[in-house]
Amino acid sequence: MAHELIIREAMPGDAADLLDYLKQIGSETHNLTFGPEGIPFNVEEEKRFLESMRTSNRSRMYLALSPEGEIVGNGTIQAYGRERMQHRATIALSVKMSHWGQGIGSALIEKMINFATSIAVELITLEVLSENQRAISLYKKYGFEKFSTLEKFYKLDGKYYAADYMRLEL
Repeated sequence: MAHELIIREAMPGDAADLLDYLKQIGSETHNLTFGPEGIPFNVEEEKRFLESMRTSNRSRMYLALSPEGEIVGNGTIQAYGRERMQHRATIALSVKMSHWGQGIGSALIEKMINFATSIAVELITLEVLSENQRAISLYKKYGFEKFSTLEKFYKLDGKYYAADYMRLEL
C-alpha cells in the first residue's frame, strides 16, 4: 500500500475532508486527545489553519492519500520560532485504523524528519499514550527515545491515561 500512497502538504481546500477524517479516527481509538467529535474547528477555521501551516516556513501538515484521494493519515510538524527554541519541533501523527500496518506512519515520519532537517531542527519531541505500543514501536524504529511519562495525561470515562514523552536528536 505505501508505494501507492500520495504524501503531500495539506491545502486549505482539504479542510472539510480533514475534519471528517479527524472525526473518523477519533471514533476508532482512544489513542488521541479527541474522540468522535473531532477537533473544535469549523471548515472556515480549519481552512485558515491549513493556510497558516502552508505559508509557514517552520511548520507543515502532510496528508497521506489513497490512490482514490481519501485521507488515510496525517502528520504535523511544528517548529518553534523563538530564537532560543528554534532548534526544537513537535510532531503529531495519525493513521486510519483500516490502514494501520501499511507503512503510512513511516512515510509520514520520514517526511517530517526530512522537513525538520531542512530547517535545521535539532530535536523533535512527541507525546504518545503509554499503552499505544504500536505507535511507540514505530517511533523507536526512527530513533525516538522515551524521556518521561506524564501520569493522568487525560481522563476518559473516569479512567486516567498516561503518556510517554519521546525525543529524537537529529
